[in-house]
Amino acid sequence: LFILPLVYWPKAAVVYEIPRVWFVHRWVEVMAVIGLTLGYMQIRKGTVKAVRVVPILGFVSVAVVASVVGVDLGKSIWGNYYRGDGLLTLFHLVGFSLLVSLFWDKSWRAKVSGAIGLGMLAVSLWAIWQKIGGGGGEWGGAVGASFGQPVFLAGYLAVGLPFLFYNYLASRGKVGLIWAGAVVVSGAAVGLTLAIVGVVAFGLSGVFWLWLEMKGVRKWLWFGLAAVLTTTVVGI
Repeated sequence: LFILPLVYWPKAAVVYEIPRVWFVHRWVEVMAVIGLTLGYMQIRKGTVKAVRVVPILGFVSVAVVASVVGVDLGKSIWGNYYRGDGLLTLFHLVGFSLLVSLFWDKSWRAKVSGAIGLGMLAVSLWAIWQKIGGGGGEWGGAVGASFGQPVFLAGYLAVGLPFLFYNYLASRGKVGLIWAGAVVVSGAAVGLTLAIVGVVAFGLSGVFWLWLEMKGVRKWLWFGLAAVLTTTVVGI
Protein backbone atom coordinates (compact mmCIF):
# COMPACT_ATOMS: atom_id res chain seq x y z
CA LEU A 1 0.00 0.00 0.00
CA PHE A 2 2.96 2.29 0.57
CA ILE A 3 4.73 1.27 -2.64
CA LEU A 4 1.66 1.16 -4.90
CA PRO A 5 1.35 4.90 -5.72
CA LEU A 6 5.09 5.05 -6.46
CA VAL A 7 5.09 2.26 -9.06
CA TYR A 8 5.80 3.13 -12.69
CA TRP A 9 8.11 1.86 -15.42
CA PRO A 10 9.77 4.43 -17.72
CA LYS A 11 10.58 1.86 -20.45
CA ALA A 12 7.08 0.40 -20.65
CA ALA A 13 4.78 1.16 -23.61
CA VAL A 14 2.29 2.48 -21.04
CA VAL A 15 4.50 4.03 -18.38
CA TYR A 16 2.12 4.55 -15.44
CA GLU A 17 -1.16 2.63 -15.37
CA ILE A 18 -0.19 -0.83 -16.69
CA PRO A 19 2.91 -1.30 -14.46
CA ARG A 20 0.75 -0.40 -11.47
CA VAL A 21 -1.93 -2.89 -12.52
CA TRP A 22 0.77 -5.56 -12.95
CA PHE A 23 2.06 -4.78 -9.45
CA VAL A 24 -1.44 -5.15 -7.96
CA HIS A 25 -1.92 -8.51 -9.71
CA ARG A 26 1.33 -9.94 -8.37
CA TRP A 27 0.72 -8.45 -4.92
CA VAL A 28 -2.72 -10.06 -4.60
CA GLU A 29 -1.43 -13.39 -5.92
CA VAL A 30 1.41 -13.46 -3.38
CA MET A 31 -0.96 -12.54 -0.55
CA ALA A 32 -3.38 -15.26 -1.66
CA VAL A 33 -0.69 -17.93 -1.60
CA ILE A 34 0.63 -16.82 1.79
CA GLY A 35 -2.83 -16.37 3.26
CA LEU A 36 -4.24 -19.69 2.10
CA THR A 37 -1.05 -21.49 3.17
CA LEU A 38 -0.42 -19.94 6.59
CA GLY A 39 -3.95 -18.88 7.42
CA TYR A 40 -5.75 -22.17 6.80
CA MET A 41 -6.58 -22.70 10.47
CA GLN A 42 -8.05 -19.22 10.73
CA ILE A 43 -10.37 -19.93 7.79
CA ARG A 44 -11.54 -23.15 9.47
CA LYS A 45 -12.64 -21.15 12.51
CA GLY A 46 -15.51 -19.73 10.48
CA THR A 47 -14.27 -16.23 9.76
CA VAL A 48 -16.05 -16.17 6.39
CA LYS A 49 -19.46 -14.50 6.57
CA ALA A 50 -21.99 -14.94 3.76
CA VAL A 51 -23.14 -11.34 4.08
CA ARG A 52 -19.68 -10.24 2.92
CA VAL A 53 -19.00 -12.87 0.27
CA VAL A 54 -22.35 -13.39 -1.48
CA PRO A 55 -22.78 -9.79 -2.81
CA ILE A 56 -19.21 -9.80 -4.14
CA LEU A 57 -19.56 -13.13 -5.91
CA GLY A 58 -22.95 -12.04 -7.24
CA PHE A 59 -21.41 -8.91 -8.76
CA VAL A 60 -18.60 -10.93 -10.35
CA SER A 61 -21.11 -13.39 -11.79
CA VAL A 62 -23.08 -10.58 -13.42
CA ALA A 63 -19.86 -9.11 -14.84
CA VAL A 64 -18.83 -12.47 -16.31
CA VAL A 65 -22.24 -13.09 -17.89
CA ALA A 66 -22.29 -9.57 -19.34
CA SER A 67 -18.85 -10.13 -20.82
CA VAL A 68 -19.73 -13.50 -22.35
CA VAL A 69 -22.84 -12.15 -24.08
CA GLY A 70 -21.11 -8.88 -24.99
CA VAL A 71 -19.47 -7.92 -28.26
CA ASP A 72 -15.81 -8.53 -27.37
CA LEU A 73 -15.01 -11.21 -24.78
CA GLY A 74 -11.25 -10.81 -25.23
CA LYS A 75 -11.35 -7.11 -24.45
CA SER A 76 -13.66 -7.80 -21.51
CA ILE A 77 -11.05 -10.14 -20.07
CA TRP A 78 -8.00 -7.92 -20.58
CA GLY A 79 -9.67 -4.51 -20.47
CA ASN A 80 -8.55 -1.25 -22.02
CA TYR A 81 -4.98 -1.39 -23.38
CA TYR A 82 -4.02 1.72 -21.41
CA ARG A 83 -5.70 0.68 -18.14
CA GLY A 84 -5.83 -3.12 -17.85
CA ASP A 85 -9.27 -2.80 -16.27
CA GLY A 86 -10.91 -6.02 -17.51
CA LEU A 87 -12.19 -9.13 -15.79
CA LEU A 88 -8.66 -10.27 -14.94
CA THR A 89 -8.13 -7.18 -12.80
CA LEU A 90 -11.64 -7.47 -11.38
CA PHE A 91 -10.90 -11.04 -10.26
CA HIS A 92 -7.76 -9.85 -8.48
CA LEU A 93 -9.62 -7.03 -6.73
CA VAL A 94 -12.32 -9.46 -5.66
CA GLY A 95 -9.61 -11.82 -4.43
CA PHE A 96 -8.15 -8.97 -2.39
CA SER A 97 -11.58 -8.23 -0.93
CA LEU A 98 -12.07 -11.88 0.04
CA LEU A 99 -8.61 -12.03 1.60
CA VAL A 100 -9.45 -9.02 3.74
CA SER A 101 -12.72 -10.66 4.78
CA LEU A 102 -10.93 -13.90 5.66
CA PHE A 103 -7.95 -12.58 7.59
CA TRP A 104 -8.63 -9.02 8.74
CA ASP A 105 -7.38 -8.16 12.19
CA LYS A 106 -8.31 -4.94 14.00
CA SER A 107 -4.68 -4.32 14.84
CA TRP A 108 -3.99 -3.80 11.13
CA ARG A 109 -6.13 -0.65 10.96
CA ALA A 110 -3.39 1.70 12.12
CA LYS A 111 -0.75 -0.07 10.01
CA VAL A 112 -2.81 0.07 6.82
CA SER A 113 -3.72 3.71 7.39
CA GLY A 114 -0.10 4.53 8.15
CA ALA A 115 1.14 2.81 4.99
CA ILE A 116 -1.36 4.68 2.83
CA GLY A 117 -0.49 7.95 4.56
CA LEU A 118 3.25 7.47 4.02
CA GLY A 119 2.61 6.67 0.36
CA MET A 120 0.65 9.91 0.03
CA LEU A 121 3.44 11.86 1.72
CA ALA A 122 6.06 10.34 -0.59
CA VAL A 123 4.05 11.13 -3.73
CA SER A 124 3.35 14.66 -2.49
CA LEU A 125 7.05 15.31 -1.86
CA TRP A 126 7.74 13.89 -5.34
CA ALA A 127 5.25 16.35 -6.85
CA ILE A 128 6.81 19.30 -5.01
CA TRP A 129 10.30 18.23 -6.07
CA GLN A 130 9.08 17.86 -9.66
CA LYS A 131 7.75 21.42 -9.59
CA ILE A 132 10.99 22.77 -8.11
CA GLY A 133 12.88 21.00 -10.89
CA GLY A 134 10.80 22.70 -13.55
CA GLY A 135 8.49 19.77 -14.31
CA GLY A 136 4.90 20.00 -15.46
CA GLY A 137 5.57 21.67 -18.80
CA GLU A 138 3.49 19.03 -20.56
CA TRP A 139 0.43 20.03 -18.52
CA GLY A 140 0.77 23.79 -18.50
CA GLY A 141 2.81 23.90 -15.31
CA ALA A 142 0.79 21.27 -13.42
CA VAL A 143 2.58 18.22 -11.99
CA GLY A 144 1.57 14.56 -11.95
CA ALA A 145 4.56 12.91 -10.19
CA SER A 146 4.30 9.12 -10.36
CA PHE A 147 0.77 9.31 -11.79
CA GLY A 148 1.88 11.06 -14.97
CA GLN A 149 -1.34 13.06 -15.04
CA PRO A 150 -2.24 15.91 -12.66
CA VAL A 151 -5.93 15.06 -12.31
CA PHE A 152 -5.16 11.45 -11.38
CA LEU A 153 -2.71 12.62 -8.71
CA ALA A 154 -5.19 15.15 -7.32
CA GLY A 155 -7.90 12.48 -7.14
CA TYR A 156 -5.63 10.05 -5.32
CA LEU A 157 -4.61 12.63 -2.71
CA ALA A 158 -8.18 13.88 -2.21
CA VAL A 159 -9.54 10.36 -1.69
CA GLY A 160 -6.70 9.45 0.68
CA LEU A 161 -7.00 12.54 2.88
CA PRO A 162 -9.20 10.80 5.51
CA PHE A 163 -6.33 8.39 6.17
CA LEU A 164 -4.06 11.33 7.02
CA PHE A 165 -6.70 12.69 9.38
CA TYR A 166 -7.03 9.28 11.03
CA ASN A 167 -3.26 9.04 11.48
CA TYR A 168 -3.19 12.52 13.01
CA LEU A 169 -6.01 11.80 15.47
CA ALA A 170 -4.53 8.43 16.44
CA SER A 171 -1.07 9.90 17.11
CA ARG A 172 0.38 12.00 19.87
CA GLY A 173 3.33 14.34 20.28
CA LYS A 174 5.91 14.59 17.51
CA VAL A 175 4.29 11.80 15.49
CA GLY A 176 1.07 13.80 15.40
CA LEU A 177 2.99 16.82 14.15
CA ILE A 178 4.45 14.69 11.36
CA TRP A 179 0.96 13.69 10.19
CA ALA A 180 -0.23 17.29 10.46
CA GLY A 181 2.72 18.22 8.23
CA ALA A 182 1.73 15.43 5.83
CA VAL A 183 -1.71 17.03 5.47
CA VAL A 184 -0.09 20.37 4.63
CA VAL A 185 2.36 18.80 2.15
CA SER A 186 -0.42 16.83 0.46
CA GLY A 187 -2.52 19.98 0.23
CA ALA A 188 0.39 21.78 -1.43
CA ALA A 189 0.80 18.90 -3.90
CA VAL A 190 -2.90 19.02 -4.78
CA GLY A 191 -2.52 22.74 -5.42
CA LEU A 192 0.41 22.08 -7.75
CA THR A 193 -1.78 19.78 -9.87
CA LEU A 194 -3.90 22.82 -10.80
CA ALA A 195 -6.90 20.46 -10.85
CA ILE A 196 -9.82 22.58 -9.61
CA VAL A 197 -12.04 19.65 -8.67
CA GLY A 198 -9.18 18.01 -6.77
CA VAL A 199 -8.46 21.20 -4.85
CA VAL A 200 -12.13 21.64 -3.98
CA ALA A 201 -12.49 17.97 -2.96
CA PHE A 202 -9.40 18.20 -0.76
CA GLY A 203 -10.71 21.40 0.84
CA LEU A 204 -14.20 20.05 1.42
CA SER A 205 -12.73 16.93 3.03
CA GLY A 206 -10.95 19.20 5.48
CA VAL A 207 -14.10 21.19 6.18
CA PHE A 208 -16.09 18.00 6.71
CA TRP A 209 -13.44 16.68 9.11
CA LEU A 210 -13.60 19.89 11.13
CA TRP A 211 -17.38 19.59 11.14
CA LEU A 212 -17.17 16.09 12.60
CA GLU A 213 -14.80 17.32 15.30
CA MET A 214 -16.86 20.36 16.30
CA LYS A 215 -19.96 20.64 18.44
CA GLY A 216 -22.80 23.13 18.78
CA VAL A 217 -23.40 26.15 16.55
CA ARG A 218 -19.91 26.19 15.01
CA LYS A 219 -20.55 22.74 13.59
CA TRP A 220 -23.53 23.95 11.57
CA LEU A 221 -21.74 27.11 10.48
CA TRP A 222 -19.02 24.98 8.89
CA PHE A 223 -21.68 22.78 7.31
CA GLY A 224 -23.28 25.87 5.78
CA LEU A 225 -19.92 27.04 4.44
CA ALA A 226 -19.29 23.65 2.82
CA ALA A 227 -22.77 23.71 1.25
CA VAL A 228 -22.19 27.20 -0.19
CA LEU A 229 -18.79 26.21 -1.61
CA THR A 230 -20.18 23.05 -3.15
CA THR A 231 -23.10 24.92 -4.73
CA THR A 232 -20.74 27.58 -6.09
CA VAL A 233 -18.39 25.01 -7.67
CA VAL A 234 -21.28 23.09 -9.23
CA GLY A 235 -22.68 26.37 -10.58
CA ILE A 236 -19.32 27.29 -12.13
